[in-house]
Amino acid sequence: MDNRSQPLTHDRLAADEYEDANSDADRGTTVPHVPADHEQLRKRRQDDAAGREEGQELWSDPLADMALKYGSNLAVRSREAMDRGISKYFPIDKLKCYFAVDTVYVQNKLKVLLCPYTHKNWDLRFQKGEPVAPKFDVNAPDLYIPTMAFLTYVLEAGLVYGTQDRFCPDVLWTRTNMALTWLLVEVLLITLGLYLAALRVPMDIPEIVAYAGYKYVGIVLSVLAGLLLGRCGYYVALLWNSCAFLLFMMYVVLLARWPVTRCACLHCFKHSDDEAEDPAGHGRGG
Repeated sequence: MDNRSQPLTHDRLAADEYEDANSDADRGTTVPHVPADHEQLRKRRQDDAAGREEGQELWSDPLADMALKYGSNLAVRSREAMDRGISKYFPIDKLKCYFAVDTVYVQNKLKVLLCPYTHKNWDLRFQKGEPVAPKFDVNAPDLYIPTMAFLTYVLEAGLVYGTQDRFCPDVLWTRTNMALTWLLVEVLLITLGLYLAALRVPMDIPEIVAYAGYKYVGIVLSVLAGLLLGRCGYYVALLWNSCAFLLFMMYVVLLARWPVTRCACLHCFKHSDDEAEDPAGHGRGG
């Protein structure tokens, strides 16, 4: 049978390639068979190597180094300018101090908020002319307790709606917006009142927010008492917490935040004690 009539199988093609290679070797020339994929891979590797060499030349270029340094310095200066602009209106670094609390501070602060009648020392502690962090002074305002109390108040409102079979996800959003709006109004009214009355009370905006947010502690406990004890328990807890918060704010403003009034109060108390000890006025010089 003629070989040309046989089908071209894989073995036949391999044998033909082997014979062609042997014939080339006999003629003294070697022509290796390189697949197309291998050729493309080799070219790609050569291109990558050339690209790396160009990149190294670019990095070693002094002008490129200068441009890179200038771009880095420009980015750093832009970031610093942006941070200064933000810190001018939103003192982020100062806000961090209002969250510097620990477990002991939270416990003692809650005691002062719920029962200020037994708290004696209302003086603020200072270090190098600056107030210390809240965790070192129970009288210092913080934003941790107001924030947690506010979030608890929103969740508790959802719980109340759930007990009345009126809960839906929009309730939380509506209650949050309403509470934030009222808090903003309170802060603006307090700030405006201090300004119009020309009272030199050293309070920053974060401190006013903190003192205005402390009321949510009493609100949360009052609502919880209403859920557990009914309407009577709610009103009793609300009355207690309202009186406690009012007394707390009075002590804070008059004794801790208003030095002139504090000195006048102390002088008045001392004068009253002296008159009680010596009603006739004896024992004084003159």
